[in-house]
Amino acid sequence: QMLAPNLKTPYSEQGNIGIQRQLASDISMNVSYIWSRGLQLYGVRDLNLPTATTNFTYTINNASGSQVGTYTVPVITGKRPDTRYGTIAYAENGVNSYYNGLAVQVNKRFTHGLQALASYTWSHEIDDGQSYGESTNNLWLSGASYWLNNGNYKADKGSGTLDQRHRFALSWVWAPTFTHRTDAFSKYVVNGWQLSSITTMQTGWPYGSTIVYLSDTPVTGMFSNYSLNGSGLSSRVPWGQVNDYRYPSMYRSDARLSKIIPITERARLYLNFEVFNLANTWAATGYTSNRAYSESKGVITATPQLLYIPSGAAMPPDGTEARRMQISGRITF
Repeated sequence: QMLAPNLKTPYSEQGNIGIQRQLASDISMNVSYIWSRGLQLYGVRDLNLPTATTNFTYTINNASGSQVGTYTVPVITGKRPDTRYGTIAYAENGVNSYYNGLAVQVNKRFTHGLQALASYTWSHEIDDGQSYGESTNNLWLSGASYWLNNGNYKADKGSGTLDQRHRFALSWVWAPTFTHRTDAFSKYVVNGWQLSSITTMQTGWPYGSTIVYLSDTPVTGMFSNYSLNGSGLSSRVPWGQVNDYRYPSMYRSDARLSKIIPITERARLYLNFEVFNLANTWAATGYTSNRAYSESKGVITATPQLLYIPSGAAMPPDGTEARRMQISGRITF
């Protein structure tokens, strides 16, 4: 593993502009544009890859076995220049990231027993194949397998793994006063109720890129049969978009009904009944495979039957998305 002698510290440029407008005496709107750019981020190339190539044309078939196209690529052949070593990971600058977002927020202040906040965000995160910021490669700069072509980071420019296009959130609290009477029945039974809810709707993040699985060595002397170009780096579908394989959209609504019982002038007892995932919705949080094509004897065949098969639906706090209900109590003083 080596560092470029002129390796620079990455940095970011950020900016935002917003406008606020009062729509009514208790309602306001805030619209913001958010921009961010990461510069001189780290990339990794393999200095010990063979340089010899030979052009090869793959046949592309649909799932029924009918030819729908071809794909020609220079395939890396031969052995490593220095056979004493495997990968020589060379860390350098060369990766950039971009984020643009539009955020709209409508806030209703607490009046007449009702408070509400609605937020919508449209955003797009783009990078040159950086993957997650906390991923092993980003921490240790240990390999070049995130990129399709060795050292050509721009070829993997596309939606990043943190890209989420749409997100909407609505929260509200309703604490009505049913009567202004001060007798014990009104104080302890009729009044003191509170209903609240949080609802989120969002499009899915990328799971990653779809890949081509090679079952043999279509080119004699091919350096690696892990990827179509023989580099042994990324096996993503080269004619497809980066991170084109996404999780499904998610909808979730939680609700709470509280009874507030005064104990003393300053002490209050809260009895809560809470429901998590009120509508009992479900969305996959993992897939069994991201294989979109399989190669055999130079023929690449689409395998859509292997995609979008859920492998998990884990969500906090207990690792499930199932509807949950709980009863609790707390005292404030």
